[in-house]
Amino acid sequence: MSTITLTEAQTLWVQSLRSGHYGQATNVLECVDTGSFCCLGVACQLFAPENRQVRGNRIFYGTYDPELEIDEIDDTEAPKSVQHRLGLRAADGALATEHLPEDLVAEMRKTFPNGQISLAGLNDLGWTFEQIADLVETHPQAVFK
Repeated sequence: MSTITLTEAQTLWVQSLRSGHYGQATNVLECVDTGSFCCLGVACQLFAPENRQVRGNRIFYGTYDPELEIDEIDDTEAPKSVQHRLGLRAADGALATEHLPEDLVAEMRKTFPNGQISLAGLNDLGWTFEQIADLVETHPQAVFK
């Protein structure tokens, strides 16, 4: 068990994942058809609802600066504002595996043999919000900077 204390924003995110209020989606932050979310989409809904944009049949979170021609919008990864608010290591919720038990990493490596293990990937592989919330609470140093 970690001795790191979750921030207020991190705690709200974990509670929201457990709340039953959000249906779970895969491969997108938010699903147009079902109104369900991936674990990072829940964070976007909590901390960046003003940056939600519907474009056709896809929902994106992020910002666009026409003056700078910067389009920081995505439908599969958390925008920088959400990353910073939560202290995520990366837009996909990449995990620092050195802060996880070796047996858990070994099990995860079976699914991610050559890639980085991330919260988005675990969500898309069928980890429940409850399992993701448990991982975040038990090993926050693997999730947050």
